[in-house]
Amino acid sequence: MARYLRESGGDHAQALALYSWNAFLSAALFELLHYSEIFLRNSMQEQLARAASNGPMVAPWYDQPWVQVSERAKIAEAKARVAAAHQDVTEGRVVAELPFGFWCALLSRNYDGTLWRTLLYQAFPYSDRNRATVVGAVERCRLLRNRIAHHEPVYGRNHQDDEATALAIIGWISPTAQAWVQSKSRISQALAARPPLNVDLSN
Repeated sequence: MARYLRESGGDHAQALALYSWNAFLSAALFELLHYSEIFLRNSMQEQLARAASNGPMVAPWYDQPWVQVSERAKIAEAKARVAAAHQDVTEGRVVAELPFGFWCALLSRNYDGTLWRTLLYQAFPYSDRNRATVVGAVERCRLLRNRIAHHEPVYGRNHQDDEATALAIIGWISPTAQAWVQSKSRISQALAARPPLNVDLSN
């Protein structure tokens, strides 16, 4: 509680209210990030799987030569977790085990001249096809997701921008899905529940 006490000027009641609100806000943000990550990975996986099925090598997309060495370790770990659970190593199970960072890596500069230009831009049919724009939004969501997963404070962020970024990713994939997710978003509700603290949380 040390940080919350500092933010609250040593007032224990305000520190506890801030801590509780941070948890509530984190839950609302994580729900939105959940939708964003699922739409992202499913759209990318669909394009990758289609390319693999039309290629000369009969193998799942994650075993194709266009996946670089730096990502193969994550794939091996995902396969190992599936096998350790005594399940068949299927494409769907491997995809479910791959972390958010893996998908960010496939959008990075390392794949700009290969996967992005030939394939992955199609995963975002309603975007301007600018890889830097897409990866910037995805990376922002990844970092926020990690903060929430590690129970770190998120109350000082621009939450409207966080919401807009997550929704933008979904909108680049499907405007219909974006509208549905936006109707489910609890960010406004969480911000309205901000406790009446006598502190500035903007920093």
